[in-house]
Amino acid sequence: ILLLQPVLMALLSPFTGSLSDRINPAILASSGMVLITIGLALLSVNVSFPSFWLIALALIIIGIGFALFTAPNNNAIMGSVTPKYYGAASSVVSTVRLIGQVLSVAIITLILSQSGTAGNADRLIDHIQEAFIVFTILCAIGIVPSAARSK
Repeated sequence: ILLLQPVLMALLSPFTGSLSDRINPAILASSGMVLITIGLALLSVNVSFPSFWLIALALIIIGIGFALFTAPNNNAIMGSVTPKYYGAASSVVSTVRLIGQVLSVAIITLILSQSGTAGNADRLIDHIQEAFIVFTILCAIGIVPSAARSK
């Protein structure tokens, strides 16, 4: 079930990347952020009321959202620089992606390290839900700059 998200992203990204040549990448990327936000919100609800189908639906929505966001976003970034700076632009994109991953791990670690989770499944579930809520809010905030840019 966990493969639903990356497989959908891998299958759809080439299509969304070429689609961003015809449609404003800001629209596609912002739509992707909206879908990712919805998927994370579904996962935050699902922590308290676990459902296989809700997890699958959330991962499908997130996979489609990442496909809509990643390829058009990279296309817009790389299309905004001259070929002379492709290497630098690609490096910046990779660096920002890794910083985001590191900050995500730091946020999860901070939330899960709150006292009382060791040996307490209910508290652990509460903290996992808090993490999903935080990431849902961060994604919702990310919709604004994604939508505000132009091609």
